[in-house]
Amino acid sequence: MTPLYLLLDEKHELHNREMHISGKFLQGHDDPINDPIKLERREQQIIDLLRQRSDMTRKEMGDKLGCSEATVKRELQKLIEKGVVKRVGSNKKGEWVLVNFK
Repeated sequence: MTPLYLLLDEKHELHNREMHISGKFLQGHDDPINDPIKLERREQQIIDLLRQRSDMTRKEMGDKLGCSEATVKRELQKLIEKGVVKRVGSNKKGEWVLVNFK
């Protein structure tokens, strides 16, 4: 078989390759949807505060936890990325909703 050259008369040889797909990556692995979400201590504390009052501000959370508002903001962002909480409504009148957490 002759090599196929392509891309504006350049000498780039294209080969057929086989892709071997097996189930070895899935064997013994639990369903990632049902895996428990790993939370750090402060993230768990924020979750506990939000269970008490979902409209709590970051400043109020920081005061209760003894940390800065910036730290609470950073921890909330991690919780959003993990899919645990989301913000519903505006920044002023909205509230935090626990999404994927028991």
